[in-house]
Amino acid sequence: MDLSLPDRPLPHVIRRSAMTIMWTGTAVLMIGLFVVMARQPFEYVDDLAWLYRLGNQRFAEIPFSPAWMDGSPFYRPGAELLLKLLHSAFGWHLLPYRIVQFGALLLLLWTTSVAAARLDLPGSTIPLLAVFLIGSPFISGSVIWLSELPHIVVLICFAAGLAVVFSSRSEGMKLTLCAILFVAALSMKENGLALLVFYPFLAASLPVRATLVFGAITLGYFVMRAATIGHGMGLANASPVDIQSYAVNIASQVIALWTRLTKWGEPIHELRYETPLLLASTALIALLLPKWRSRPAILLLIVALGCALFSYAYARDRHLALPALAYGLLLAMASSSRRIRWLPVLVWMAWSVQAALTVRDVHRASVDLIERVYRPNVTPPMPALPVHVWDIARSAALSLRN
Repeated sequence: MDLSLPDRPLPHVIRRSAMTIMWTGTAVLMIGLFVVMARQPFEYVDDLAWLYRLGNQRFAEIPFSPAWMDGSPFYRPGAELLLKLLHSAFGWHLLPYRIVQFGALLLLLWTTSVAAARLDLPGSTIPLLAVFLIGSPFISGSVIWLSELPHIVVLICFAAGLAVVFSSRSEGMKLTLCAILFVAALSMKENGLALLVFYPFLAASLPVRATLVFGAITLGYFVMRAATIGHGMGLANASPVDIQSYAVNIASQVIALWTRLTKWGEPIHELRYETPLLLASTALIALLLPKWRSRPAILLLIVALGCALFSYAYARDRHLALPALAYGLLLAMASSSRRIRWLPVLVWMAWSVQAALTVRDVHRASVDLIERVYRPNVTPPMPALPVHVWDIARSAALSLRN
């Protein structure tokens, strides 16, 4: 991959200096994020509840039980297997989990960079994608939250699938690799269904095989889901009011992703840096994205708009991680436009500020969690959590502030 800026009219020395600044700044932000993550306690609801349950569950039970807790509407055997393996290896020691999470972020950056190369984007988009992954309010939550690690795996599968579909591999190999990624993503989280977006591209050359493979995987997933959590698959009790609020939630999620004028399903109450940043980024995509009708742009646009369908009845930023990744690649494509000479550097600078703010906010949230939840509560805030588990998690959290 060419690691120089795409703006050839700029003098060579200036281009090299700009790239040095971008890569150095990105490395500093990545290191800063890891340092902050290493001093993060367990999230006291989802992390503790899930790890405790998995600690008492046998591996053989995982494919036939709901995720997170008994009676939940989630079927995520791959997520449960991943976290079970980690818990079996690390127990309640915090740092190894954070190393794995940071490693997953680096793997996501690598697969996304490979996908960018397949889309003929210049190497200058790599530091932009890195600060976007850190700074995006829709991706960073999944990066730093242990129980959302399976969501990062879905993103990795999507980025890898994108790289495969637009590679020079044989059509048969593309289908095989995409099928494997589809199974992995589906086992991690429901929004793994979004990888069906690759089906039309594969069916164009292998219509029968692609239909059989993707159809069998999808059918098998829903059969196992229904057998595990019931024929209603978690939707049997949905009312017309729920459906209406779901539609409103989808609209608010799309608005949040593209403009940040909404947050968690409601209009924003204060103007933060991320709102003008996303407004400017969306304007940049609309005005400068080359080849809107190209196959990669259409695929990314479908994911960036359509994956809001996987939102829950309550809107959370981290539920938009997958469409946010597609949005980031669209931004990278627009930033590679040759119309503005310094555009890649300017976009990187804008998003590096957001990344720095995110690192700061993660640190503040960790301190707040320790001081407001862990320190004052000698007994578990959640009655269902055993006291000995809370004691271990609380001791580890307080040690981070000593």
